[in-house]
Amino acid sequence: MTCAKCGTAVPPESKFCESCGEPIAVSSASTDSIEQHPSHQTEAASTVDGADKAPNETVEKLTAVSKNYWNYFLHYLKAPTQRGMNETHSTLPFALINSALISLFFALTLYAQLSLHTGDSMYSISLDFSESFIPGLFYMVLFIAILTGGLFLAIKTVLKTDINFANLFTTFAGLFPIPVVLSLLAAISALIGIGALTSLFTALLFISLFTLIILTYQFYPQTQAKIDPLYGLIGLFAVLLIVLAVVSDYLLDGILIALII
Repeated sequence: MTCAKCGTAVPPESKFCESCGEPIAVSSASTDSIEQHPSHQTEAASTVDGADKAPNETVEKLTAVSKNYWNYFLHYLKAPTQRGMNETHSTLPFALINSALISLFFALTLYAQLSLHTGDSMYSISLDFSESFIPGLFYMVLFIAILTGGLFLAIKTVLKTDINFANLFTTFAGLFPIPVVLSLLAAISALIGIGALTSLFTALLFISLFTLIILTYQFYPQTQAKIDPLYGLIGLFAVLLIVLAVVSDYLLDGILIALII
């Protein structure tokens, strides 16, 4: 039996696809079998009567997605260059989970740096949770959105490749397990107060994200491109750095305002 959504082979008894979490439709053969055996109808009726005891389908679906995400995460870390650009190893839920984890860990890092470990200097920073965590979360979500949007425009305009934004995001954010690990290490270092390691892991986080832009950009073939792909990539980085500098200044201004107030 295969999943109608992603084509992954699933066991006959599965209710949900282990790859994408899609409910598996009951085959007509199974339906005919139930109709030919009245005892099955009795069992089905008793199952309906005890429906409140059956596991919630949403919980089962989330469990299946979580289990398969962990398997995908471990397989990616074992062989990132071999599995990274294979779209069959990543789905949109996995891409969303990767992005959410990076955003949460980065926000936690910013909160720990600005609020938990303050020195005795008059220049030390101390902010409430909402004044440091929320801006950090917003900044990283916006950062990933800008990276994906810029990459999408570069591929469409420079490489002249017809792509779908959701598919591009799935491919790009599907490469995020290593940035997830780096963001987690940065958060742990910040929480225990090791500033040097926090800076190192944070820098590696941003470097890895920009590196994955290059890998994703090279993955798509050029069709009738009038500009050399290298110039397109350089232009993409220039625009991204300018936009991110403006966003960073805005975030810093917001933190300074919170301190003054």
